[in-house]
Amino acid sequence: MTLVNLAEIAWSLERRRNAAMFVNLLRSAAFEKGIFVDPPLYSSRATALARRAREGLLALRPRATDEGFLWYRPSFFVPFHARPLVFRSSVALFAAVLGRALRGQDYCLWINNIEPGPFALAQALAKKARKVVLDLSDDWTTFRDLDPAARDRRLQAALAMADVVIAVNEHVLAKFPHRSGRVFPNATDFLNFQRHDPHYRLGDVLPRRPGQRIVGFVGGLHVGRVDEALLHRLIAATPDATFLFVGYSNSEELLGRLREHGNVVVHPAVPYRDLPSVIRAFDVAIVPHLINEYTRGNDLLKVLDYLACGVPCVSTDCSNVRKYGSALHVADSADAFVATVRALLDGRKHDPAPGLAAARAASWERTVPELGEWLATALA
Repeated sequence: MTLVNLAEIAWSLERRRNAAMFVNLLRSAAFEKGIFVDPPLYSSRATALARRAREGLLALRPRATDEGFLWYRPSFFVPFHARPLVFRSSVALFAAVLGRALRGQDYCLWINNIEPGPFALAQALAKKARKVVLDLSDDWTTFRDLDPAARDRRLQAALAMADVVIAVNEHVLAKFPHRSGRVFPNATDFLNFQRHDPHYRLGDVLPRRPGQRIVGFVGGLHVGRVDEALLHRLIAATPDATFLFVGYSNSEELLGRLREHGNVVVHPAVPYRDLPSVIRAFDVAIVPHLINEYTRGNDLLKVLDYLACGVPCVSTDCSNVRKYGSALHVADSADAFVATVRALLDGRKHDPAPGLAAARAASWERTVPELGEWLATALA
């Protein structure tokens, strides 16, 4: 059977949840072939015309990857809300392209995106799919949306047409129950995080200067998820350390406020292969997140990445991080968070073995084959 993946995040060499699961499922006995579909690029007319000239009408020509699957990067005109006929025609055309690529083969439709374009495509493809899988990689109802009611209707419709639902944690599965659902938490590419270049350069921060101590964070600094008050308190209380934030944010204002501290460095995301060299330069890695409905719907990839690098990690009691036990430090209060970071910087002993064991056990290559066996049974 062919696996058709309508992804939430575009394909890249970063083996995050959707891409890592897809690649490892293709290596299992559950699926024979694969088609990965990026989220549509919503382009202006001029941009779309230029892209069509380079890649063909609506980017209909797939790329064959080294992993042996087809990869599509659809590009559609905007605005859809003003031109529903263009929207429907674009979706129908791309559904037909995928239909030709499938050549009448049985396929399983994997939905990891309920934005309007991908969801309309999912509805079209579900009609002929042998089975439909919905991967709730987050609690999407906590995300910002211009039309939350429409988003929630799409989510309920996706749940209704799914034969199997996979949720990132127990909270999400309980919130969106399904007759055939199971929890599949995030994992990590353990082997990737065993790589390390001590001479890796990152701005003026790495390689580290003699005596320099770094408190680090990788990933998304999102308003609504990060505890900004805790961060300001921690940074102010630790003026002798450099605070390095590597990744992205949904708020330039938030980044601006953090940069007002003289010991803060904010750097864009680095390639996945370079991430171990960044994390291994941290004296302490932090997860300064709020405890709310947003973070209850998360299962943090960054925690396993930190543990796979063997660095000490201090976290708030968010996103079910206590499941890692003694592998990391969970702070019950802002005072405890600051004190624990301070103690680790000042030489508190850290044993990396529990974290390395947890990350190794939660590597994609170990956990996805088990998921593939369950899917083979559940979808039979």
